[in-house]
Amino acid sequence: MKRVLHLIKGLARGGAEQLLVSQAPYLDRSRFEYEVAYLLPDHDALVSVLKHSGLPVHCLNGARGVSWIVRLRRLIRDRGINLIHVHSPYVAIGARLGTPRGRSAPRLVYTEHSVWEFYHRATYWGNVLTYPRGDHVFAVSEHVRSSIHYPKLLRFMRMPPVETLYHGLDPAAVRMWDSSDGVREELGIPREVPLVGTVANFRAGKGHHILLEAALRVRRAVPEVRFLLVGHGPL
Repeated sequence: MKRVLHLIKGLARGGAEQLLVSQAPYLDRSRFEYEVAYLLPDHDALVSVLKHSGLPVHCLNGARGVSWIVRLRRLIRDRGINLIHVHSPYVAIGARLGTPRGRSAPRLVYTEHSVWEFYHRATYWGNVLTYPRGDHVFAVSEHVRSSIHYPKLLRFMRMPPVETLYHGLDPAAVRMWDSSDGVREELGIPREVPLVGTVANFRAGKGHHILLEAALRVRRAVPEVRFLLVGHGPL
């Protein structure tokens, strides 16, 4: 049976991290064995959830330096990993440079969760220069996919196949929303009042300022509307 390792920087509550949790009940465990590895030991909010879903979780303790790459190589060897699926650019750079390549080496798949221009410049260039070492790329939207291109002077480099793959919500979780008024009751929002919600980390790149501008316009037409923002972060 083939073994797949999902590799991510941390397992705090975030979009890419939650994706691993949401897909866990739907993995094809008749053909594959799945494991998860992460770098930051203090970003572990979802570790217990993943373990409860039957996924072994390994902390590579990579808060500083690149020693985590050595631990990753050891994990790949000891667990007989056949495919590595990476979910964050910093980790992808290390995995591309530090893991074996070749016919017998694990395949390296990467999910691009953000547009390239949002990356810190060091991350951007590290991502660009190591991209040819990947085997396949999934982009979470067409907007993200269209941002994946090399600078003009580097377009001679190999580009791995890039495919758009949309990720839906867990149907089991969505079914609970219609029958639950707990949030409305807690916040004193009547059931008949329109409620618009968003869940995202409070960071500039998430575009909350655009939502707030839209909220002002919507309230002119629908004064009773309420907007609920859920998340944490510097903003």
